[in-house]
Amino acid sequence: MEEYIWLAGLLEGEGCFTYSGKYSAVIVKMNDEDVIEHASQIMGGTRHQEKRGDTVMYIAVLSRAREVFALCKKILPYMGKRRTARMQEVMQKCIVVGEDEANREQRQLLVKAIWDTGKFKNKNVLAKTLGLSTTNVYNWTSI
Repeated sequence: MEEYIWLAGLLEGEGCFTYSGKYSAVIVKMNDEDVIEHASQIMGGTRHQEKRGDTVMYIAVLSRAREVFALCKKILPYMGKRRTARMQEVMQKCIVVGEDEANREQRQLLVKAIWDTGKFKNKNVLAKTLGLSTTNVYNWTSI
């Protein structure tokens, strides 16, 4: 767990949580190769480098939706308000809209993970923020 706390600190300061269309990603980029190597080992995903003039930038990228969702869920309690809000957006994009049981379970886990962070004090506000019914939010946060 300590590694995820370390990674949360790194991503809070240097990370990028992003999505475009149906794709989502967690990215961290810097010129410290050892830090990127360690982050990549914890995150999974891929690692590569870019050269800009005399500077080499090392990049770790996690872009598989299930893995992005799982990583965000693990580090969400350690993040600040701004990053938490962005991560919640990305986590929502990781969930494919549909009614099959696997997607429903993912939505339930997402709502429970967001509630467990303590960032929301009211389940009605959480439901409105996520665009879900209050009944579902109350049921899913009581799991």
